[in-house]
Amino acid sequence: MMTCTGLRTLMNNMLIYGSVVDGIGGNFPLNTAIIKVTRPLSRPITMVAATYADGFQYGVGKLGRKLVAGEHHAMSQMERIVPDTVPGPIAWGRLQLPAASSEGYFYLTRFVDFEESGFPDISATVKIVARLHASGLGTSDEFGSPIPIYDGLLCHVGGWEREWTTLFKMLWQTSSLDRSINGPQKELDIAIYHTLTQVVPRLLGYLNQLMGGITPCFVHGDLWEGNIGKEVSTGKHFIFDLNGYYGHHEVELAYWKTLHHNMRSRDYCTEYFKHMRPSEPAAEVGDRIKLYGIKAYLNYAAHERQRAMRMR
Repeated sequence: MMTCTGLRTLMNNMLIYGSVVDGIGGNFPLNTAIIKVTRPLSRPITMVAATYADGFQYGVGKLGRKLVAGEHHAMSQMERIVPDTVPGPIAWGRLQLPAASSEGYFYLTRFVDFEESGFPDISATVKIVARLHASGLGTSDEFGSPIPIYDGLLCHVGGWEREWTTLFKMLWQTSSLDRSINGPQKELDIAIYHTLTQVVPRLLGYLNQLMGGITPCFVHGDLWEGNIGKEVSTGKHFIFDLNGYYGHHEVELAYWKTLHHNMRSRDYCTEYFKHMRPSEPAAEVGDRIKLYGIKAYLNYAAHERQRAMRMR
């Protein structure tokens, strides 16, 4: 996937193939697959990356293809619902990697030069998120996504469901991934079982009985401080790195409360509810956010191989 991890460059200068950018250093040759999708654009674009020796971050193999396709779809969907709030997706496609037998996939977006900041502005952030949720209401009658969407290595959404409670079975998929990586733990397995069989039907099933149920809206899916940026030149805020799908708007807020994210130290939720009301019963919104947070904890524990994290 095409991302810029801390690098700064100029959007208005076309790089010569293999050239070196002053102040950055390094050789950034453009893959021919990238060049093909940039030619029709009205302004030149500079390709940068920071992780691999060939100058790009990309997805490899069948899983890489699904990851790239899913993020491009989610970013395109968000841009359609709330334009100018994401670095505009340009294209995704296949590229040939140095190893002849390797199959890679790139994802290309408009470059945005972000400030380095630990905390996104509360007001600017929640306005974008609330606008996304409000504008996305009613644009789908079902919960989910038409194509597989990945949260890291986990395909957490891959189809449509009529009921939000049914779609939240992705919690079980997350716990299965954690179990396969960090090993079984009897107490946790029992807690997950009771959560799925008792807590989820009680907290989420009850929502369907009040106020006509939940209306699906489009959610980012992984909205922590690392996926929110402020543009250097304009001060405008953008959201990126989506694994978005149609879900319950409150699920977004769980990432603002988890202990492994810095946003927990500031009250983004209170500001958000000034723009989007919690579902009824409103008195249980805190419990619902805690429930949604379980998925975030287990997914983090699995990908970071941190057994202790899943017990929080």
